[in-house]
Amino acid sequence: MGEGVNQVRAFPFIRVVLALLLAIQVWTWLRLAGAIWLSGAFEHLAVLVKSVGPLKISLEAFWVLVVPTLAVSFWVQRVPSMGGRVLAYTVLGAAVALLDLISNAGFNWAFIGHQLWVYLISGGVAGLAYGAMLELRWRARPAVAGEGALSEGRRNLLGTLGVSLGGAGLLGSLAGPLYVWRNRHRYIDVNLGHLKEDQLMTLTVANKPVWILRRSPEVIRLLEQENPQLFDPHSEHSQQPEQAKNGLRSIRPEYFIAYGICTHLGCAPVYSRDGEGNEGADSSAGPQFFCPCHGGLFDLAGRVYSGTPPPANLVVPAHSFVSAEVVRLYFPSLAEAWRG
Repeated sequence: MGEGVNQVRAFPFIRVVLALLLAIQVWTWLRLAGAIWLSGAFEHLAVLVKSVGPLKISLEAFWVLVVPTLAVSFWVQRVPSMGGRVLAYTVLGAAVALLDLISNAGFNWAFIGHQLWVYLISGGVAGLAYGAMLELRWRARPAVAGEGALSEGRRNLLGTLGVSLGGAGLLGSLAGPLYVWRNRHRYIDVNLGHLKEDQLMTLTVANKPVWILRRSPEVIRLLEQENPQLFDPHSEHSQQPEQAKNGLRSIRPEYFIAYGICTHLGCAPVYSRDGEGNEGADSSAGPQFFCPCHGGLFDLAGRVYSGTPPPANLVVPAHSFVSAEVVRLYFPSLAEAWRG
């Protein structure tokens, strides 16, 4: 028995890193698919496949989890039965997903209740895939006593299924960066002549929603006033073209152009002309973009309010005006997409 156990642990670091990377892909895609299922916005799945979001989420999760996962794996490997080890990883995966949900929701219990089953299932399946991948025998070796009647073929089938799920997720995550890179030199021209004051136009660039808001002189005067409630009023820690790095975050004062994606967890904020009509919004803030997912609040220059979950202002994409009424929106480079 000692020879078999030592052989299992001969290359633990390589096994754990590979299994964790692939299992996180399973978790990422199941969680995103579950959120899309709950919202009914199935068209967003195609958008996700053509974005860097899934790969970025999975890599960030990998770097956070790799050290604790190594420690837990050494502990779980002491469990004598293969079934017990896989079950332990499944439970731990669900527990980690629950902690991630609570962290993301900021103790918003209504949101937690709505998303709970999505996170538990995605975390549990990812843990199951992780355990199965660790149990996959990369080369023939003697059976280990105490592992029951589970055959070598069934063990390898479980591991192969885990690797296949993780590999499919990884390919899906790599498709987005490839799409962005291939379209990095494209642009679209948009005529703004029909846009009225306080009217918001939404279009799609590189499979991401882009807002174009024509602000009234009253809104511009309001935005030019000092507001101590803003987290980053001068956009020193936010993403926008250099020529739009000003108080209005725009090239031309009347037009505000930004990705309609909350910088917290990628939800879609809602535009409100008077700050009313959105449940949970702060009407005292005046005209605003409000994210109903976790209460993110932005002014009409896309600047986030202090004390709300988003960590940065809305992202302003690269653009230029080719005439008085035509704006050119550039597709992002891979670096810009990753930062955004």
